[in-house]
Amino acid sequence: MASICAPSRHLTPPSTLEKSVPPGYLKFISNLENEILNASIEKEILKIEVMRAQLMINIRQ
Repeated sequence: MASICAPSRHLTPPSTLEKSVPPGYLKFISNLENEILNASIEKEILKIEVMRAQLMINIRQ
């Protein structure tokens, strides 16, 4: 689980964006990146839950 819950990091190089877009857009982009990270974490957690459920079904058969 440690790798799934790794600290957030920028997906796009901030120095490149700071020069080319308004500051409000930077915050919006950062929020989108955080949402992508959260969705990825949730997806991995759901995969683990499905694997556990499949294991329980296989054990009970």
